[in-house]
Amino acid sequence: NLEPVPAEPVVLAPGDTSVTLVTSHSAQREVEVLHDQLLAWFEADAALQSRDVMVMVPDMETFAPHIHAVFGRFARGQARHIPYAVADTTPRQSPLVQALEQLLGLPASRISLVDWLGLFEVSAVRKRFGLKLADIVQLQSWLSDAGVRWGLDATHRQHWGFAAGLADGDQNTWAFGLRRLLLGYAVGPGSAWAGTLPEAAIKSLDAALVSHLLDWVDAVSLTLVQLRGDKTPEQWCQVSTDLVARFFAASDDAEERLIQRMLEPLEVWQQACADAALDAPLALDVVQEHWLSQIAEGGLHQRFFGGGVQFGTLMPMRSIPFKAICLLGMNDGDYPRQTAPRDFDMMAQSWRAGDRSRREDDRYLFLEALLSARERLYISWQGHRATDNSGQPPSVLVAQLIDYLNTGWAPKRVPQAQPLQPYSEAYFREGSAFQTYDGDWARVHGGAHADTPQGVAAPNSATMVTANVTASGLVLGAGGAGHVAAAEAPLALTLDDLRQLLRQPVEVFFKARLRIRLDKLEDAQPELEPFALNQLEKFHAGQALLQADDAAQALVDLKLRGSLPLAGFGERLSAMLGREAAVVLDRRQTWREAYPAECPALAIDLQVAGATVTGTLRGLWSAQAMAPGATRPTSACLQIGQRLGAVLEGKGDAQTARVHIVTGLWVNHLAACASGLTLHSTQLGLDGQAVFEPLAAAEARGMLAELVAVYREAWKRPLPVACKTAWAYRQAAAKDDGKDPHEVARAVFEGGYRSGSEWSESPYVARAFENYDELVDELPHWADALYAAMAGQVRLRHEGEAA
Repeated sequence: NLEPVPAEPVVLAPGDTSVTLVTSHSAQREVEVLHDQLLAWFEADAALQSRDVMVMVPDMETFAPHIHAVFGRFARGQARHIPYAVADTTPRQSPLVQALEQLLGLPASRISLVDWLGLFEVSAVRKRFGLKLADIVQLQSWLSDAGVRWGLDATHRQHWGFAAGLADGDQNTWAFGLRRLLLGYAVGPGSAWAGTLPEAAIKSLDAALVSHLLDWVDAVSLTLVQLRGDKTPEQWCQVSTDLVARFFAASDDAEERLIQRMLEPLEVWQQACADAALDAPLALDVVQEHWLSQIAEGGLHQRFFGGGVQFGTLMPMRSIPFKAICLLGMNDGDYPRQTAPRDFDMMAQSWRAGDRSRREDDRYLFLEALLSARERLYISWQGHRATDNSGQPPSVLVAQLIDYLNTGWAPKRVPQAQPLQPYSEAYFREGSAFQTYDGDWARVHGGAHADTPQGVAAPNSATMVTANVTASGLVLGAGGAGHVAAAEAPLALTLDDLRQLLRQPVEVFFKARLRIRLDKLEDAQPELEPFALNQLEKFHAGQALLQADDAAQALVDLKLRGSLPLAGFGERLSAMLGREAAVVLDRRQTWREAYPAECPALAIDLQVAGATVTGTLRGLWSAQAMAPGATRPTSACLQIGQRLGAVLEGKGDAQTARVHIVTGLWVNHLAACASGLTLHSTQLGLDGQAVFEPLAAAEARGMLAELVAVYREAWKRPLPVACKTAWAYRQAAAKDDGKDPHEVARAVFEGGYRSGSEWSESPYVARAFENYDELVDELPHWADALYAAMAGQVRLRHEGEAA
């Protein structure tokens, strides 16, 4: 109104929310906080609708993923659902255009299984080949099991340097995997036929899926031929149009419009080439770059007013009155936006009045946004760094606005600094200034609304959550496991529970008690044929050889599955695996001569220390065949564990068993002996054997009772003990050679220059404890409680010793 600032500040009504200033730590948090603020507005003012809110950001490319991640979480009808529409996103960012770019790059692509997965994430591609998301997951599993890595066939691989006559040149190609799948469909599981080992994954009702997959392979093969070589503009336009029709089928009106928009630049370009009489052959790179750049061009004609809360970029022609205007990303340096001047830009070097300035344009756009707000103005920026919480200033325009508001009105407007994470305890304290509608996190803090169901209602019926965090609440801080409300340990345990306890005691609390999985992310789908085997792959290969009736044939099958490297690499590895398997099999044969009869599965059902311990033992052997109708062997029995690797560690007299290798064998041994069996157990490896002799039933029950008691303690809290660390402590303490057992255990827990650390190997140990010092006090007690009995019973045998 062109009125000067009043001499005395105007006192605002209590609780005035016409201007809201918020600081967060990241763009994601800005959007999350905005979502809660909108729900609060809708709940407080029934007249305010989602279409009355406009949200503007400096850079939509940065904010669009966060907007979809937060506002797209809730489906229509859910309590926290807010309708929204995002404008100003370029077509180049859409999955469909990215899929087109990937297809145009096929001549330079290895066509890996990862490329296939990325392409079929696009709904238009799935629609074209008649597949659903569940079908893609199923096909991925089949293809991975069939050994598909990259390359259509051996001929396609020649473009990547493979020799034409290379033996097994098509191993791990699409042709290799499909042959295995189709042969498995025809004959089922069995031996190799004509150099192809069947992969029996496809059933009779799955034939349609494979048919669609073969259609895709045919389409890719045809497209590869068409995209190679130079062509005239007219020919390129025809090839490009055919490519779009071959790979895309719109699943809705929006995709139909986008596909049409993808084809429009081709028509314009073809007409322009005809007008210029350009008929010279052109390379694919030239056509691809021009086509995609034309698709990506934006303008003021982009879609707006899509329904619900409007998200858009701060740009001209957006000064439309809204009841609520929200500005996100108002960071210093991000707004006003800056453009680096080019060396040839004379206007930047000699600016004159009337010349366009992006910085001045942004100042005016900011003013337009303020004038467009009719009832509420909401401004947020990243006021603190997410790494160290250090302060960051807002945009100079926001700073000027705050100074102006605080000069003319009272009380002063102070930005509210939001917590770093949406599950912060600050949101759930009684009387806290912070509020949230995310009741899911209240369960973590034992909140009063933790059990409030998320009903189906309009946005303004969502429930604001505030809660107390009491001593019984779960508080898991960095490096500490905190405290959890008391609960009774289960009275029914399985052998798997006890194996988990010995393998890594702290996992009982996280996995069994809290139902939390902190396992590492699965490795990405491999894109290359194997050149060597990692430890897990070598273990699986070794188990395949040791469990097969014919180890030599199993080694051939590994090659036919595509699990071994090509050519000389594969021959060398095959020879090594064969030699190692022979060592273990010779040791096994010695035991099997004494225990020739195979036993059926044995059910375990024991009452130990007030708990029921159940499980099933398989793979046992007995000295004498069981009588007809008998359910349990009456003669001495044998349990065998075997692996192509070491089972011992240390040197000389200090040598001992690898604890993480024999824990499972030990639990089975205790259960069998406690059930009355006379059982020998042996773990076979390349460097020797670890053997457990039979135990009296009462003695075995006593040892099981001790493990059950420790399990109950591990259920209550993360026990300050780690498997390898505790074993190292016990071995060092037993030797009494002057070395501090704690220093030996610390080296295992924290690692060294040439050795790994148990702390880094286990995400559960790393989550519960920051360093070894947190284990020092209780480690000796728990090391004895868990592993003393096993250490006292294990016996080592080396090469040449009799069984």
